[in-house]
Amino acid sequence: MAKNNLATAVLDGLELLDGEKLKPTQSRYAKVVLEKLEGKPPGQVVNRKELITVKNDVERECQFQLEPEFLLIVLASLVQNGNLTLSVAGKKLDAANLSEATKTPLDQLLAFKHVEKPKGLPLAELVALFELLGLAEGLIRNENTHEEAVKQLKLKANELTEKVVTVA
Repeated sequence: MAKNNLATAVLDGLELLDGEKLKPTQSRYAKVVLEKLEGKPPGQVVNRKELITVKNDVERECQFQLEPEFLLIVLASLVQNGNLTLSVAGKKLDAANLSEATKTPLDQLLAFKHVEKPKGLPLAELVALFELLGLAEGLIRNENTHEEAVKQLKLKANELTEKVVTVA
């Protein structure tokens, strides 16, 4: 993440940072989105209209009245963290292809269709596990390094198992 005072202030104001690390699940704004998503049956999505309301031709996030641009920052941080997939203009943005967002016009991003639970690996949980174990979380975030991630996870698990066995 680039060190930019304004960007840091916005992320901090949206409660997306823990020190200098992006931790969106601690944000009250992100929690609203995640709770709505968790309340859906498997395979169901949270539509844009469930997150954004229109009053007097002005769009705002439903609960905290955030401007849509700020909600988009919250959503992007949840995508980056592996908590959700964002459906935008005929494509789905997830943790693996979030960089595509930089090539998408802002008005298209703001007009997102819905958010959904990510398919495939439970990335958010794996990132948390890697962080807990002191492993490089970037390994699990990057599809191209999953094999190395699994190797390091196995080595760490063996190391911890050995410690437990020798203590017992």
